[in-house]
Amino acid sequence: MLRQTLERRLSKDGIRRGDVLRLSAEIEGQDSRNVATAERELGDEQDKRLTRLKEEQDRLQRLLEQAQKRVGVDGEDIRQVVEIALKDDDATLTQGHFSVPEALALDPKHPAFAKDASWATLFDELRPGRPARPADRQKWRNNTPVRGLVFKPPHVAEGEPEPQDVVQLHLEHRLVKRLISRFSSQGFRSNIGRVTAIIGPGAQPRVVLVGRLSLFGPGARRLHEEIIPITAAWRDLRRGETPLSLFAEAGEATTITQLDEALRAGRTPIQSVVERLEKTVELDIRDLRPYLERRAEESEKTAIAELAENGRREADAMAELLRRQIQKVRDAMREKESLDQYELDLSTDEQRQQSEKELRQFEADRRSWDDKLLRLQNDLDTEPQKVSDGYEVKARQLEPLGIVYLWPATN
Repeated sequence: MLRQTLERRLSKDGIRRGDVLRLSAEIEGQDSRNVATAERELGDEQDKRLTRLKEEQDRLQRLLEQAQKRVGVDGEDIRQVVEIALKDDDATLTQGHFSVPEALALDPKHPAFAKDASWATLFDELRPGRPARPADRQKWRNNTPVRGLVFKPPHVAEGEPEPQDVVQLHLEHRLVKRLISRFSSQGFRSNIGRVTAIIGPGAQPRVVLVGRLSLFGPGARRLHEEIIPITAAWRDLRRGETPLSLFAEAGEATTITQLDEALRAGRTPIQSVVERLEKTVELDIRDLRPYLERRAEESEKTAIAELAENGRREADAMAELLRRQIQKVRDAMREKESLDQYELDLSTDEQRQQSEKELRQFEADRRSWDDKLLRLQNDLDTEPQKVSDGYEVKARQLEPLGIVYLWPATN
């Protein structure tokens, strides 16, 4: 608007010396009105943008809460697992000096990590500013401390920057996955090697047989893994006559809740109780294992159906992507052909050579497009099926991981 006002003034009358002050005031008034309009429009856009951001934040928070509920693992659980795994090597998390008070320190120079060189690469991920050249990394390691470890998002006041000297550990963090792998790798066995007795919050002795169902696809790729708990009321009287019977849905939910609380407390019954439980371990496994097999069969059917649906959905997405690429190449070919209608110009040798060169280039481009179309069509015929086949279950493994006894604190 300001530019248009100046153009009209200059093209119509020019600017006379006596009109300078009046024209200046007129332009400033117009400019102020434009600024006010722009601020009002930007303000509306800002309000809408803030509303959208707030809605997105609320949606992400709901997704986070749903994921936490589904996974059933919070930061304190991860910390306990990490501490237990480190304890096997006499390593510990210690209080550090970081911008976040609850952040903990892990010493990469501890002897537990020195015996395996691969730990150095993992600790590099906990340091900031990793150099690109391998030759510079040892000096960088010596001069750059490992960042602090937190297990929950640190609280940051509004307007303050995110702390740069801490790293949040979660289930998918490489450090956590490596430590947890110690437990999961020990679980692959034909018999149960873990028997645990802990004090539970309930008034009734309970037992939980824990199994793991794993489904594998082509190339032994793990497609599905599921922990299956089998719960029952425990007793040792008249076991030869009546075996243990499975809890119903409500009883199982109560047992799992009690187990969760008991694992967090980590209290062990007295030795006489442990000895009493040890006498029935084999009987308890014999009674509960058939239930584990049946539950695993049901879970396997559900998982296979879900995997097949995932394979179908991804195969359809792959096919659609390839169809779009094929169409783009065809559109480009038609556009090129419409623009380049080559006619040989033979008026001079130079023009003739140039025309022939352009024609050869066009023919080379056409052959290239034809080859690309052929490759894309072959991919369309084969790749979606490969994606779908990748979700086909080729092998299963059901293994009992352990048996846990919940003993009432009052007994």
